[in-house]
Amino acid sequence: GLYYFSSTEHCMPFYKTKQDFVEGQWYQASTVGRGDEVGSGRILAVDPKTGKIAWQFEMVSAPTAGVLATAGGLVFTGDAEGYLIALDARSGKALWRFQAGGTIIAPPISYALNGRQYVAVAAGETMVTFALPK
Repeated sequence: GLYYFSSTEHCMPFYKTKQDFVEGQWYQASTVGRGDEVGSGRILAVDPKTGKIAWQFEMVSAPTAGVLATAGGLVFTGDAEGYLIALDARSGKALWRFQAGGTIIAPPISYALNGRQYVAVAAGETMVTFALPK
């Protein structure tokens, strides 16, 4: 019954600049600058009925991956340091971390094959897959 998402706090100035539209290329009609501070972030669980925050998991840096919630009560996410993290869906407590060897930018996915559940995520230039314990 909770809604899980990431949040980033970071200063990033935007400047209005002239940019010609070219089909198939990035277009935002501005230029992005870099702030002086290092960003931070967290994973939040919010009760959609009340809008109240149920829990927050503080991260070392801004989150770079999506968030996956499973029916088994786990929430997976990743970070720029290359860690795939499993959180308890009810409390937000970190249950497990795995160093994937590269920045995790894509959202984790889950699938079942031959009666076994797996989680996979793209990390750096590789794909990391592991089976969940039965």
